Amino acid sequence: MKRFGERNLVVVSIVTSIVLIALTLGAVNLSRLPFISSQSSYGAAFADSAGLTPGDIVSVAGVRVGTVTNLSLAGSHVLVSFAVQNGLRLGTDTSVASKVLTPLGQEYLAVAPAGPGQLAANAVIPQSRTSETSTVVSTVDEAGNQIQSINVNQAAQALDVTSQAFEAVPPSQTSALLSGLAQLSQVISSRKDELSALLTDVQTVSGTLSQQSGQLVNLLGQGDLVLQVLDQRHQAISQLLTSSANLTQQLEALLASHQSQITPLLSDLQTISAVLSKDGGDLATAIPLLTAANKYLANATGSGTFADFVLPTALIPDNIIAQCSKPGAINPVTGCNP
Repeated sequence: MKRFGERNLVVVSIVTSIVLIALTLGAVNLSRLPFISSQSSYGAAFADSAGLTPGDIVSVAGVRVGTVTNLSLAGSHVLVSFAVQNGLRLGTDTSVASKVLTPLGQEYLAVAPAGPGQLAANAVIPQSRTSETSTVVSTVDEAGNQIQSINVNQAAQALDVTSQAFEAVPPSQTSALLSGLAQLSQVISSRKDELSALLTDVQTVSGTLSQQSGQLVNLLGQGDLVLQVLDQRHQAISQLLTSSANLTQQLEALLASHQSQITPLLSDLQTISAVLSKDGGDLATAIPLLTAANKYLANATGSGTFADFVLPTALIPDNIIAQCSKPGAINPVTGCNP
């Protein structure tokens, strides 16, 4: 190996210069190298650029975390590209807003991380999760656009018609109208607390109805069930009334066709009732006597096929009584046979 002093100093100086230049360029653009990048790039869809420019600040919770890198038109919206430092977790529901940084109207991009997971690199946040902040410049521009859209001729005609209408109204009525408007304004101003309370109560009622919507739906469903049951009962009652009317018609027809037979029958029933009513006293007297006779008859015939009679002993001779009193003289079936 050659010593350093023996080498070609020109070649050594050229190689050293090239290496130093390469190291300098690498240090300056170190963050742009894909394998050493310290930032992640994302995109956001805005309805309007809202005054954003490349190089504007990107912040999270008021802390600067990156910059806006590019703005481009993508269909009907503006695509704002921005880069943030690595290690910052942006969930899948992350939202972005364009806000004013200084009174002069300089804007910045405010990122609000939200949702689970992590946004993929170069992911685009949809327009539904982006918003723009109105500035003096944007407001003036919007006002200018609205003014340009006004039809001057129609506005002039409308003012002329209004002027003619006021000319036709007497001054006294105009004064009364303005006075009424002033009184209405005073009434509203004096009742502002009550109106505020009324709006609060209305909001409370709306919230309560919203919370109890399920129960209200169930109640309405039960009401519908009750109406269905009532309708069924109504149909049953209608059928019952129809059947009753048909039965009445049939009875009327039956009575009409057999009236010649029913009339004598009713007359005979009245006669029988009159006889029974007339002889009711005699029957009432005879029934107890028949009851007593029936009792005695039952007692006399209760021993079998014979009737028992009680007679005085004086009517029977003594010899018959003596023979029947002997042992074995009485047959269980035929009795005493002297």
